[in-house]
Amino acid sequence: MRQNSLKKQSLDSLKEAFYTLLNAEPALFQEICAEIQLELMRDFSGKQPASQFEAKDIESLFQNLSKLRSILDTKIPEAQHQEMVQEAKRYFKDKDYESAFQTFRLILEKSETPEVSMLLNAATSAYYSKHFEDCEHWVDQALTISPTDNSAMVLKALVLMEFTKWSEALRYLHHAQERNIHSKLIERSISTCREKIAAVTQDKNVCKRRWRRLSLKKTIQVNDFGSYIVVPHEIKSLSAGGCLIKGSSLPREFQFRLELSPKTQIYGVAKVVYTTPQGDSGVRFDSLSQIEQLMLDETITEMASHRRN
Repeated sequence: MRQNSLKKQSLDSLKEAFYTLLNAEPALFQEICAEIQLELMRDFSGKQPASQFEAKDIESLFQNLSKLRSILDTKIPEAQHQEMVQEAKRYFKDKDYESAFQTFRLILEKSETPEVSMLLNAATSAYYSKHFEDCEHWVDQALTISPTDNSAMVLKALVLMEFTKWSEALRYLHHAQERNIHSKLIERSISTCREKIAAVTQDKNVCKRRWRRLSLKKTIQVNDFGSYIVVPHEIKSLSAGGCLIKGSSLPREFQFRLELSPKTQIYGVAKVVYTTPQGDSGVRFDSLSQIEQLMLDETITEMASHRRN
């Protein structure tokens, strides 16, 4: 009995040492293995060939041990990842959005190719826990993968509304409504955006700011009504009512396309209304809707705010 007890204690100690070795940092693991292998080689080098182990056996043993460690290095993080995903989903289901947000954030930091569903769950958690910048970042990633995802478009609109970008939010809501015409959430959000746009449009301060220019460098695509040729021109300053374009080679009246962001573009008609002493052209935007004017105004205001900060 005593012998069996000692054997069990030795086995338990060996197991503990073995698991400690496998869980060691990679560099430490290699160092310890090299030391043990060297000691074993020394111990068996003076023994007869009939010994239980030979040098090649020891080398094979440690090669297999390294392979086992490589497998564990792959499987353990994967298991930990799945455990974190399930934990985040539990938080989300329980509406503990702050905890869900923090857990999804850790998951996505280590995920090179996240799924749309994961990004949307993370973005929704961020939205309800008021981490709006993270919400927009993740929902933009989802829309990059799946541009027509209805849930992503609605969530994008909701976070834009938090940033008071009513006109841009309205565009996403209209696209989402085309695919889900019975959604009460979309209807309410559209109604809110229209009310805010109407209120802002009547605001005298906005009307005044509409003609203030912001110096910047952007490109406007121009073509006259007589050809299909599109010519890029450099913008030197921009307002919600027009812009100052470098040079005086513009047609008197033309169509234009102006990119405010990679996903937001404005199309319209413009006229040259004056030329500066430096030879630049002052242009007035015509035929823009209230939404497009407000979108320009929001962009200019946001850019000016970033410069002040």
